[in-house]
Amino acid sequence: MLARQAEIDARLVPQLVRFEAALELLVGALEERLGALEEELMADRAAGETLAGELREYTGAEAGLQARLRERGDAVTTAEVQAQQARDQAAETDLELQDSRPPGPGSAPR
Repeated sequence: MLARQAEIDARLVPQLVRFEAALELLVGALEERLGALEEELMADRAAGETLAGELREYTGAEAGLQARLRERGDAVTTAEVQAQQARDQAAETDLELQDSRPPGPGSAPR
């Protein structure tokens, strides 16, 4: 029985040697692919950091624009209020002028 097992083992040695060589090739290919993926990951991280920096800059610029927009909106609102006050005052002045005019010839007294 031991002799039979030794004979089977002897026949398996060449297959095991080929299997070991195939595994070594596979390990090498996987290590190469892993290295390439790590390089891609590092490049993606660097690109992400660059993009994040640009977004921070844009956010700062947007905040400045929003502040200017608020200021200008407030200025427009103030100007609109002043314009309405001027129109109201002009309308009151017109009424006062109309009330203070003497009646013209042929007009009914007030």
